[in-house]
Amino acid sequence: VNTPNSGRSVVVFHPVSGQVKKNLRPGFWHRLMNRFRKRAGTGGYPMIVLLGPAEEKHREAFEASLATGEDQLIYCPSGDRLMSVLDEAILFIGHDSGISHLAAMLGAPTISLFKASDPVQWRPLGPSVRVIRDSISEDGLVATVMQTAVPFIPQMGESAPPLELVV
Repeated sequence: VNTPNSGRSVVVFHPVSGQVKKNLRPGFWHRLMNRFRKRAGTGGYPMIVLLGPAEEKHREAFEASLATGEDQLIYCPSGDRLMSVLDEAILFIGHDSGISHLAAMLGAPTISLFKASDPVQWRPLGPSVRVIRDSISEDGLVATVMQTAVPFIPQMGESAPPLELVV
Protein backbone atom coordinates (compact mmCIF):
# COMPACT_ATOMS: atom_id res chain seq x y z
CA VAL A 1 0.00 0.00 0.00
CA ASN A 2 1.32 3.42 -0.88
CA THR A 3 1.50 6.01 1.85
CA PRO A 4 1.88 9.79 1.79
CA ASN A 5 5.62 9.27 2.29
CA SER A 6 6.00 7.14 -0.85
CA GLY A 7 6.53 10.12 -3.16
CA ARG A 8 2.92 10.41 -4.25
CA SER A 9 1.87 14.03 -4.24
CA VAL A 10 -1.50 14.68 -5.95
CA VAL A 11 -5.17 13.73 -5.61
CA VAL A 12 -6.47 12.72 -9.05
CA PHE A 13 -10.12 12.88 -10.10
CA HIS A 14 -11.55 11.30 -13.23
CA PRO A 15 -15.11 12.65 -13.00
CA VAL A 16 -16.63 11.50 -16.28
CA SER A 17 -16.43 8.19 -18.10
CA GLY A 18 -17.30 7.61 -21.74
CA GLN A 19 -20.59 5.94 -20.75
CA VAL A 20 -23.15 8.44 -19.46
CA LYS A 21 -25.07 5.79 -17.51
CA LYS A 22 -21.97 5.21 -15.34
CA ASN A 23 -21.50 8.89 -14.49
CA LEU A 24 -22.57 10.89 -11.50
CA ARG A 25 -23.60 14.47 -12.18
CA PRO A 26 -20.76 17.00 -12.61
CA GLY A 27 -22.26 18.86 -9.61
CA PHE A 28 -21.42 15.87 -7.42
CA TRP A 29 -17.78 16.08 -8.49
CA HIS A 30 -17.62 19.84 -7.92
CA ARG A 31 -18.95 19.32 -4.38
CA LEU A 32 -16.52 16.47 -3.74
CA MET A 33 -13.54 18.51 -4.95
CA ASN A 34 -14.65 21.44 -2.79
CA ARG A 35 -14.75 19.14 0.25
CA PHE A 36 -11.21 17.95 -0.51
CA ARG A 37 -10.10 21.54 -0.95
CA LYS A 38 -11.60 22.54 2.42
CA ARG A 39 -9.97 19.72 4.36
CA ALA A 40 -6.86 21.20 5.98
CA GLY A 41 -5.04 17.88 5.82
CA THR A 42 -5.18 17.78 2.02
CA GLY A 43 -3.69 21.24 1.57
CA GLY A 44 -0.34 19.76 0.59
CA TYR A 45 -1.84 17.71 -2.22
CA PRO A 46 -2.84 19.57 -5.37
CA MET A 47 -5.79 18.21 -7.33
CA ILE A 48 -5.65 17.01 -10.92
CA VAL A 49 -8.78 16.48 -13.00
CA LEU A 50 -8.32 14.07 -15.92
CA LEU A 51 -10.65 14.41 -18.90
CA GLY A 52 -10.65 12.72 -22.29
CA PRO A 53 -12.44 13.33 -25.60
CA ALA A 54 -15.74 11.92 -24.29
CA GLU A 55 -15.71 14.61 -21.61
CA GLU A 56 -15.03 17.63 -23.86
CA LYS A 57 -18.40 19.23 -23.06
CA HIS A 58 -17.50 19.30 -19.35
CA ARG A 59 -14.03 20.75 -19.80
CA GLU A 60 -14.82 24.43 -19.16
CA ALA A 61 -16.90 23.71 -16.06
CA PHE A 62 -14.13 21.64 -14.50
CA GLU A 63 -11.45 24.18 -15.42
CA ALA A 64 -13.52 26.85 -13.66
CA SER A 65 -13.85 24.69 -10.53
CA LEU A 66 -10.10 24.47 -9.97
CA ALA A 67 -9.31 27.13 -7.43
CA THR A 68 -5.57 27.17 -6.90
CA GLY A 69 -2.62 27.57 -9.20
CA GLU A 70 -1.41 24.14 -8.11
CA ASP A 71 -4.62 22.39 -9.20
CA GLN A 72 -4.84 21.50 -12.87
CA LEU A 73 -7.01 19.95 -15.53
CA ILE A 74 -5.27 17.58 -17.89
CA TYR A 75 -7.13 16.95 -21.13
CA CYS A 76 -6.31 13.96 -23.32
CA PRO A 77 -2.90 13.21 -21.82
CA SER A 78 -0.48 11.10 -23.82
CA GLY A 79 0.05 7.59 -22.51
CA ASP A 80 3.33 8.57 -20.87
CA ARG A 81 1.79 11.66 -19.24
CA LEU A 82 -1.20 9.66 -17.98
CA MET A 83 1.10 7.03 -16.46
CA SER A 84 3.16 9.77 -14.81
CA VAL A 85 0.07 11.43 -13.29
CA LEU A 86 -1.25 8.11 -11.97
CA ASP A 87 2.16 7.30 -10.52
CA GLU A 88 2.04 10.61 -8.59
CA ALA A 89 -1.46 9.97 -7.17
CA ILE A 90 -1.69 9.66 -3.41
CA LEU A 91 -5.35 8.95 -4.23
CA PHE A 92 -7.29 8.40 -7.46
CA ILE A 93 -11.09 8.81 -7.49
CA GLY A 94 -13.13 7.93 -10.56
CA HIS A 95 -16.06 6.08 -12.06
CA ASP A 96 -15.94 2.55 -13.38
CA SER A 97 -13.71 3.39 -16.34
CA GLY A 98 -10.57 2.25 -18.08
CA ILE A 99 -8.53 4.93 -16.33
CA SER A 100 -9.78 3.73 -12.92
CA HIS A 101 -8.67 0.20 -13.81
CA LEU A 102 -5.29 1.47 -14.97
CA ALA A 103 -4.80 3.54 -11.80
CA ALA A 104 -5.58 0.51 -9.63
CA MET A 105 -3.27 -1.80 -11.58
CA LEU A 106 -0.45 0.74 -11.32
CA GLY A 107 -0.84 0.68 -7.53
CA ALA A 108 -2.40 4.10 -7.05
CA PRO A 109 -4.75 4.05 -4.06
CA THR A 110 -8.11 4.03 -5.87
CA ILE A 111 -11.70 4.80 -4.95
CA SER A 112 -13.94 3.61 -7.76
CA LEU A 113 -17.56 4.74 -7.88
CA PHE A 114 -20.06 2.35 -9.44
CA LYS A 115 -23.46 3.49 -10.63
CA ALA A 116 -24.71 1.27 -13.47
CA SER A 117 -22.29 -1.64 -13.72
CA ASP A 118 -21.78 -4.57 -11.37
CA PRO A 119 -18.76 -4.00 -9.09
CA VAL A 120 -18.61 -7.68 -8.16
CA GLN A 121 -17.79 -8.46 -11.78
CA TRP A 122 -16.09 -5.24 -12.94
CA ARG A 123 -14.25 -3.78 -9.93
CA PRO A 124 -10.72 -2.55 -10.54
CA LEU A 125 -7.95 -4.85 -9.36
CA GLY A 126 -4.97 -3.55 -7.46
CA PRO A 127 -3.32 -3.45 -4.05
CA SER A 128 -5.30 -0.45 -2.68
CA VAL A 129 -8.79 -0.37 -4.18
CA ARG A 130 -12.06 0.61 -2.53
CA VAL A 131 -15.35 0.38 -4.41
CA ILE A 132 -18.40 2.42 -3.50
CA ARG A 133 -21.80 1.71 -4.98
CA ASP A 134 -23.97 4.72 -5.76
CA SER A 135 -26.99 3.78 -3.67
CA ILE A 136 -27.18 6.71 -1.28
CA SER A 137 -27.88 10.43 -1.62
CA GLU A 138 -25.20 12.63 -3.18
CA ASP A 139 -24.50 14.21 0.23
CA GLY A 140 -24.08 10.75 1.72
CA LEU A 141 -21.89 9.69 -1.17
CA VAL A 142 -19.61 12.73 -0.76
CA ALA A 143 -19.28 11.95 2.97
CA THR A 144 -18.61 8.27 2.24
CA VAL A 145 -15.89 9.11 -0.29
CA MET A 146 -14.29 11.47 2.22
CA GLN A 147 -14.34 8.78 4.92
CA THR A 148 -12.98 6.18 2.51
CA ALA A 149 -10.09 8.53 1.66
CA VAL A 150 -8.88 8.70 5.28
CA PRO A 151 -6.67 5.56 5.17
CA PHE A 152 -4.94 6.98 2.09
CA ILE A 153 -4.63 10.53 3.45
CA PRO A 154 -4.80 9.93 7.22
CA GLN A 155 -4.47 13.58 8.22
CA MET A 156 -7.94 14.14 6.70
CA GLY A 157 -9.67 12.26 9.57
CA GLU A 158 -13.40 12.90 9.20
CA SER A 159 -16.44 10.98 10.41
CA ALA A 160 -19.09 9.89 7.94
CA PRO A 161 -21.94 7.41 7.64
CA PRO A 162 -21.12 3.70 7.43
CA LEU A 163 -19.52 2.63 4.19
CA GLU A 164 -21.13 0.48 1.54
CA LEU A 165 -18.03 -1.12 0.11
CA VAL A 166 -17.48 -4.10 -2.10
CA VAL A 167 -14.04 -5.47 -1.37
